Amino acid sequence: MEALQNDKENGWLWSALGDLYLHCPDVAKSSSLATTCFKQAVKLSGKLSHHVTLWHFLGPFVIGKIEVDGDPVESFGGIVNASRQRYNKKFKAFSEYVPNGSIAWSSFSAKSVEEPVRIVPQVNWNDLINSLGSLAITEWQGWTVGEIAVNDNNQNILIQCLGVHTIYIDDLLTPVTGDVYRRSQFWFSVSLDKGIHTIYIKHRCKQAQVFQCTFTTALSTYELLQPHFLPDLYDGYLFSNWIALPIANHHSTKWLTISKVSIASQFRGKVLRLEKLPPQPREISIAPGQTLAASLELRTDNEEDVEKRVIEDCEGDKAIRLSVRVNSNEGQQQLALDLRCRKRHESFLFTFPDADGSIQHAAAIEPIDECQVRDA
Repeated sequence: MEALQNDKENGWLWSALGDLYLHCPDVAKSSSLATTCFKQAVKLSGKLSHHVTLWHFLGPFVIGKIEVDGDPVESFGGIVNASRQRYNKKFKAFSEYVPNGSIAWSSFSAKSVEEPVRIVPQVNWNDLINSLGSLAITEWQGWTVGEIAVNDNNQNILIQCLGVHTIYIDDLLTPVTGDVYRRSQFWFSVSLDKGIHTIYIKHRCKQAQVFQCTFTTALSTYELLQPHFLPDLYDGYLFSNWIALPIANHHSTKWLTISKVSIASQFRGKVLRLEKLPPQPREISIAPGQTLAASLELRTDNEEDVEKRVIEDCEGDKAIRLSVRVNSNEGQQQLALDLRCRKRHESFLFTFPDADGSIQHAAAIEPIDECQVRDA
């Protein structure tokens, strides 16, 4: 209360006070006070904290093989119990990495959404490497704990954590997928009510850990993502015609049903159409919070056109632009796709359905010399 009196424009403090009222024994009285606090927090900082401003770190601990590894903080009753001591300066845990054998909670701040968090344990790695004669000692494990504020009920939150494989919200029973490949494309959804929510991340890395977590509210229930690859037009010909279109269901509780995929408009070239590739069902179902690559096939409007040359003056990265339209139980969306043109004697990409049914791609180039036909 004293901090709030000194800084009444701090949205986080209003959220924290509202969370305290939510957990008061006198529910009837505290509920209205909590609502007032969260309404003020919405005015000052919006419905959601878009990043964790202060992370607390406990580590580094030694690490074993994945299949036989253990969590050192289980001796404190798990990370949920151990995290309650992160403001206790007398708290100590034991680690073989440091000279005195004991470590404590440390903190790392993130000033903005775009700023990644870099954890560098205060360990003399050179001495450890020289003493053991191996770089394996530089691999360690640890935990980071942070908090975000949600200022309204039933919020469909999208989470993107780059550099980590899993995060947990409020307890270890709610895992959310991270992204160790840092693709900055995929988001994972979870439903949260108003209050202060705790984020737990277990790290397994070498020397330094860099990660970045972003939180936002879903603007739409689903999203059409740009494919990782598209087939090239080879000298104007449609050499291959399979497309994997990623569709992300951003709703945390409802299934998404795709009923139809078609081409809404096309810039240049012969008329093309899209069809679902069998054995996919007529309606594609995507689970809550998941992303699925729909397998599609490009076809010319004239089935008798066996040569499949779709454009005569083929050149540039945007030879043909297609506007793909997707119809679902959550409405209609469109996405622009550009088919690149490659000339003869240039390498080009082609796509194909793999043995597992997924669409894959490869590259090819025309031989330098003419192919010689030999008699049998």
